[in-house]
Amino acid sequence: MHVSVLTRNVNLPDTVHKNLDRKIARMKKRLVHFNPDLIEISIVVEQVRKTGEYRTTVNCRLPMRTLRVEESESNETKSVNRAFDVLERQLDKFLARLRHEDERARD
Repeated sequence: MHVSVLTRNVNLPDTVHKNLDRKIARMKKRLVHFNPDLIEISIVVEQVRKTGEYRTTVNCRLPMRTLRVEESESNETKSVNRAFDVLERQLDKFLARLRHEDERARD
């Protein structure tokens, strides 16, 4: 699994880096069914100069789909947390589709 973290217009404190590491570790646990060489996660945390908000963009490239999340908050930690929460929901929904759980619910 290839993970890249990019920051723009902001210096992230160590607490945010540790939080990112925890979130990435959680994602790795959820992605054990895929070949690790085919997974790419790119994270961009930036501060928007005009509004002063922090924007976190996460792209998760899987073999069959790309999941993308963009969240803005007034705090960089909140922005990262919300982005990964939304990404985890998207991933759970995608994995449920792969397991054909949506078809079982219709029966």
